[in-house]
Amino acid sequence: MMLFHSRRLLGADKTDNKEKGIMADLQHKLNDVAQKREQQI
Repeated sequence: MMLFHSRRLLGADKTDNKEKGIMADLQHKLNDVAQKREQQI
């Protein structure tokens, strides 16, 4: 989390938002995989 804060101070909000989008996308994929595993069991 500290990396995000220091980047914001440097004014790198655009890259910050892009990374947040990527993280949200990864989280979404992980959730999908977890749901598929639960269905298989």
